[in-house]
Amino acid sequence: MIEGRDYAIAATVGARGRQEDCSGLNDRPPPSREGSPGLLAVVADGMGGAPAGDQASEIVVNAFLSGYGRTNLPSAAERLVFALEHANETLGETIRANSAELTGERGESPGCTLIASLFFADRYFWLSIGDSLILRYRGGKLERINPLHVYAFELDELVRRNEISREEADTHPDRLALTSAVLGDGVEKFDFGEEHLLANDILLLSTDGIDTLGEDELAGICLSNENDAREIANAIIHRIETIDKERQDNATVFVVRRGAYESDEADTEVVRLS
Repeated sequence: MIEGRDYAIAATVGARGRQEDCSGLNDRPPPSREGSPGLLAVVADGMGGAPAGDQASEIVVNAFLSGYGRTNLPSAAERLVFALEHANETLGETIRANSAELTGERGESPGCTLIASLFFADRYFWLSIGDSLILRYRGGKLERINPLHVYAFELDELVRRNEISREEADTHPDRLALTSAVLGDGVEKFDFGEEHLLANDILLLSTDGIDTLGEDELAGICLSNENDAREIANAIIHRIETIDKERQDNATVFVVRRGAYESDEADTEVVRLS
């Protein structure tokens, strides 16, 4: 667990043989024209079924943090996009240089999802690729901020156009397949946004392993521990481990509360929690 005045990370390996989630932070990112941010938080989920997913997520988190710090682009948005491009290029270069170690028997390459949030005093910028989650707890309600890049949304559009039935969409074997990820060979698509950060807002950056808990249960955990990010993170992971779901995926949650990411000393850290 990494603790700060109001942010914390917790994780579980679940029922998997290894931890393929990785998270990282910089608690004093360089300023942009929007001001001086107080925290850059990054979470990546190595793609299950692909080789070296654990290495991919760690490479991407490291490269994203270093990429954000090395550019002089003026805006936070430009810096985040540059960091994504740098992370993607770094993964690609690493795969090409170590193809025998990092590629599978059928030539498949490692990859990962990525979510990142850059926090200022009263707002935050976010970037998302894949199916990891950015959730906001506000006023007793939990809301997903980012769209998910999964085939389900394309299937739902086909239903809307009456091209397939709702049953066909709901039972499609590829419904949960990713439609975009960081793969080192060009980013298919990503989403980006800016949101206001209100007093008592709680942000959860998480991998999809926390889907074991429904929105109501997550909201209840936030409500019960709303003054302590560490308690929220611990409670979420403890509840997942208590359920002990068969084939439970890796789960990582990075919890941030407004007003507590001012730091006297800069720190950059990459974390893989078992």
